[in-house]
Amino acid sequence: MSDFEFSLAKIRDVPEILRLYRSLIGTPGCTWSEDYPNTKIAEEDINNGSLYVLRNDGEIVAVASMSADFGDNLRRFEWYSAKPCEMARLGVAPSMHGRGIGAHMMRMLAQAARDRGFDGMIMLATKQSTAAFALGEKLGYFQHDDVTLYDVRFRRFELVLFV
Repeated sequence: MSDFEFSLAKIRDVPEILRLYRSLIGTPGCTWSEDYPNTKIAEEDINNGSLYVLRNDGEIVAVASMSADFGDNLRRFEWYSAKPCEMARLGVAPSMHGRGIGAHMMRMLAQAARDRGFDGMIMLATKQSTAAFALGEKLGYFQHDDVTLYDVRFRRFELVLFV
């Protein structure tokens, strides 16, 4: 995957990021809609330095946020990590499914989290998101109990990072 470029997203990337997000609506396990994630969320993630993209030949093929500011909904749960960040809104372009792009993106995010001083990365995945479950297992994420947030049932995942 040496021909892929991993970087922080820029405001000029928002239209392409939103197209990628929209292309995933209706896929198994995806809870997104035309209203979420939206321009405001993408711009806030970019302004907070927490939205990352993976490019292939200049085209965004994957996107995800990685943030320490994941709110009280997740802070109330017990985690193994003392200083975790949350990976959220991971999306891989449908044309790139099945090529290991999601795993590559998650590995790159884990390295970026280590570089930023986090000792863990947490994520939520819907029970129907078999791809997220498989990736979590493949990459060594611990599976915590299921929770209901935003009227959706999720499994909590955590990767302990050694910094």
